[in-house]
Amino acid sequence: MSNDNTHLFILPSYFNHSCLANAHRTFYGNVMVIHANMDIKKGDEICLAYISPMEDFSVRKKALNKWGFTCLCKLCELDSKDKYCEKRNKMVKEFGEYVRNNFPTTFSPSAILSLKNIITEGEKVLKKVRKSYDDRNEFKTKLIDMLILLSPQYFTLDSPKGIEYGEEALTLMDNSLNCAKSIPQAYVNLAASYHANEKIEKVKEMIEKAFKASFCTDLDHFKMIFPETAPFLL
Repeated sequence: MSNDNTHLFILPSYFNHSCLANAHRTFYGNVMVIHANMDIKKGDEICLAYISPMEDFSVRKKALNKWGFTCLCKLCELDSKDKYCEKRNKMVKEFGEYVRNNFPTTFSPSAILSLKNIITEGEKVLKKVRKSYDDRNEFKTKLIDMLILLSPQYFTLDSPKGIEYGEEALTLMDNSLNCAKSIPQAYVNLAASYHANEKIEKVKEMIEKAFKASFCTDLDHFKMIFPETAPFLL
């Protein structure tokens, strides 16, 4: 093939899709490695996620339509029946854009004001997102997104809510969402929060979990992916 980044993997192509996959694929150059992300019983089908379960339902559905099938996993079933799904997705997407457009690039008195404004707007959205999940007990993906968006804002202002929201997000992902792309970074962000609060044992715990969730082969590999962890690994 003319594109060096394109490879053909015959055997892995036989894995079917589930948004709530029980396995995860990692690439090392032109080698694909399949990792189980949970205990798999004998006879259970091994599935991979062709698209991140954290994507909006409409995005997942459109992407999977290209392969000519509809996903029937529990997450898609819940999202398809959730009357607040599209409205919730829109609110979180708009807040994400607001954060990107208003997050300060330098630390100054005006930057602190910008962060406080982001938090004020974010808490309004977070309250609505929480309310929209009142009748749903699992796979609250957009609540996770909001917590991950807000946690760093609080952390920058040395507020304990940075840790509180980070921990809540990871608790909500302690299920079949545990291999979503945002998980290792969430652990790393929490490690930074704990490091700033001199909670060394918690730093070690978060780094170990980030290492495991990112399926790194060794510490050098991990530091290459997350260079911001260097101060924690000395």
